[in-house]
Amino acid sequence: MEHRALGSQGLTVGTQGLGSMGMSAFYGATDETESLATIHRAPELGVTLLDTAESYGPFINEQLLGKALAERREDAVLATKTGVEITDAGRVLGLNGRPEYVRRSLERSLRHLGTDHVDLYYLHRVDPQGAPSRTPSAPWPSWSPKAGSATSGLCLTDSLTIVRQVPGWGATHRSREQAG
Repeated sequence: MEHRALGSQGLTVGTQGLGSMGMSAFYGATDETESLATIHRAPELGVTLLDTAESYGPFINEQLLGKALAERREDAVLATKTGVEITDAGRVLGLNGRPEYVRRSLERSLRHLGTDHVDLYYLHRVDPQGAPSRTPSAPWPSWSPKAGSATSGLCLTDSLTIVRQVPGWGATHRSREQAG
């Protein structure tokens, strides 16, 4: 499978990724044995980007990927998302992209995933009460000595939010549009 750069911070992924949401929630009955086999097979086929979120289950999907990658972590580019506030008991409270919640969420995700880092960590939903503009867009490992992420990003957002959040993106994007 062809591989491409994902963003500008050094991640390289297969042109296809594996979203694992349906393996734990939302689409009816799940089969852990089949899900684990699928996750194990994906990197063998060049599908290296494996995507999850703390809200899938909640937490169950991250735990599934953690189990699947326990002895294969180096085979995957692991992505997970935050931004939907969830208590440790699994109760969904609503959108929250504030830095203090995102820090706690990342540390909890790392525990569920059984790893010391994720390769891509991003906001699942934009918090209209002030985030992401107050959520650091710089690499997030500096938030906590225990928690690390190579790259951060936004999901399910609009171009105006991206222009506000990513320094220089708007000017570069407009230049490309004008060029052709």
